[in-house]
Formats: sequence, structure tokens, C-alpha cells
Amino acid sequence: VIIVLMASFLDSLGWRTSYAILGAVNAVVVLPVALTVIRSHPPISPTTAVIASDEPMAPDTSLPLREALKSREFMLLVALYAACGAQDFFIATHIVAFAQDQGISQFLAGNILAFMGLLGLTGVLISGAMSDKMGAARPTVLCFLLRIGLFAYIPIFQDTASITVFALLYGFTFTMTAPLTVVFVSNIFGTSKLGTISGLINMVHQVAGGLGAALGAVIFDWRGSYDTAFVIMLVLAVVGTVAVIALRERPLEYRLAPEGSV
Repeated sequence: VIIVLMASFLDSLGWRTSYAILGAVNAVVVLPVALTVIRSHPPISPTTAVIASDEPMAPDTSLPLREALKSREFMLLVALYAACGAQDFFIATHIVAFAQDQGISQFLAGNILAFMGLLGLTGVLISGAMSDKMGAARPTVLCFLLRIGLFAYIPIFQDTASITVFALLYGFTFTMTAPLTVVFVSNIFGTSKLGTISGLINMVHQVAGGLGAALGAVIFDWRGSYDTAFVIMLVLAVVGTVAVIALRERPLEYRLAPEGSV
């Protein structure tokens, strides 16, 4: 809905005024809601209070943070989420300009982006349901396999129908991996470092995303088209697929030394 409205604003008011309106809406509506409604911790009630026990707690066998960050699994997660972020930001930033370069109107290009978001809602619900039944790896592989096909397809077929199909199918994969970050991290590293590790992976995703968007702009200025960028994104999709296939989605445990040992 927002993208459809913004496309209309862009057409009638220009991008500067449109972005100013969007910023004002965020300041007036989103910020107060975030400050007043969202809570960091759930309210404590008698039914949720923790009851003390005389039994000793089991030792924490999850990897220390330093060991987790040096592990093979963390490096693979960084690789696949970096590839994902670069692709997502590249497409989100340049799909409208790419569509317009191929003769699609600004209004239709904006609506294509809007429907990408709608398909993304479907994709994220499906990936969440799949991860509940079979873990996070399989929906992630599905996401990257779809992207391999799409990035191999779009440099060849660039008419209006082909661009629309590409954008909508990519939109389906847009946020598929977003809810899977915490699933991967909790399944592999446990929950004691969940916030830190998943936060670092999300940071990598965002930084790689910025680089992906910038790379697309540089390549377009250099080559006059996005075809080379699409090929690079195809390679990244292959890298992401290999990374998730190589990932072992099972707990990494830290072996505690026996008492009295040196």
C-alpha cells in the first residue's frame, strides 16, 4: 500500500517531496508507536514467574562467544547472509530503474515493487512453516535455487512480461531468510548468545546489502546496463547455495573440563 501511494507521489510531486512525506509519517506515527507500545520485556505475572528449585542447574555447554565466532558454521552463515543481503538491496534499489530502462512506466514499475512486497509476505510465511517442520536449511536452499534460476534468466529475457515475472518471483524470496536467522543460530549455537550472534549476522546482511546496491550503481555507470551485475548476483546465489548445503544445522557444544583437571 505504501509503495503504491509513494509511486503516485513520485509521479505527481517528485522524489524529494515524496521522501519528505515518508519521513514525516515515520516521525509522527511510527516513532510514537514504537516508544509507547513496544516493550523490551513481557509483564511478569504469577503464571510466568520462575519458581526456584533446590536442584542444581545443568552446566551451559553452548560455545563461548569467541569460539562461536571462530567456528566454521558462523563463517558459513556470514557467507550466505552476505550473499542474500547484497542481492536483496541490489534488487530493491535498482529494480524500478531497470524496469524503466526497458520501457516500463514509472507507475507500473513502482507497482511491481509493491507486489514484490506482497509476494514476500507469502514467501516468509512458507519459509517459516517449512523451518518448523524441517529446519532452516531447506527453505534457504529453496530461496537460493530460485534466485539462481532468476538471475540466469533476466540477462536474456528483458521484455515487460519477463521483468514482471522476474520481479514477482524474486519478491517471493525477498524475506524468506529473515526469520530463519534466529532458527539457524538457536539450532547451532543455542539461545544463550542468540541476540549477539544473530545481531552480528544481520549486521553483515545489511552491510553487504549496502555494498550490493552501490555495486549495481557503479556497474550501471560503467557498462550502461545491469547485465554484469545480474551475473555477479547469479554467482552470489551459487555461493549462498553452497554455503547452506555445507552448513551443519546441529548444536555445537563446548566440552567442559572435568573438575580437578588441569
